[in-house]
Amino acid sequence: MAGRILHFCPRAAWEAARADGWYAADTLATQGFIHCSAPESVHLPATALARGRTDLVLLEIDPARLPAPPVWEAGDPPDPGGVLFPHVHGPIPVDAVVAVRDFPPGPDGTFPPLTAPASPPAASVSSSAAPGAPPAAPVSPPAGSEGDDPWGSR
Repeated sequence: MAGRILHFCPRAAWEAARADGWYAADTLATQGFIHCSAPESVHLPATALARGRTDLVLLEIDPARLPAPPVWEAGDPPDPGGVLFPHVHGPIPVDAVVAVRDFPPGPDGTFPPLTAPASPPAASVSSSAAPGAPPAAPVSPPAGSEGDDPWGSR
């Protein structure tokens, strides 16, 4: 995952993005960028914004495949530890997403820090997946997962 950035979103949002060819969280329209995280910090916004959600997937994004590099900025609100987060100022092409994994919370609803290797892939991406990566199984959205995402798909 070296050099990769992560974004969590509802499985249904990712499935729609795959059909469209690009992913754009609603924060792109409201804040001008898509919130992402480094692997070591993705659990922070996930727990703060999506505690207990079981319909999330984690997108692993190769910044080199983005139209413009992400901008590393303080969170909103800023993290007390000074953690910076990568913000993507434009839609994310699905070809920039090199892996998609289920992103379940722990039993208490919080998201623990990631450990290597990450959980098995949840959905196939495109043929642009990292060389040597195992093929991923397709994912169907769970029943009742349609609708607005009140967390803005971080």
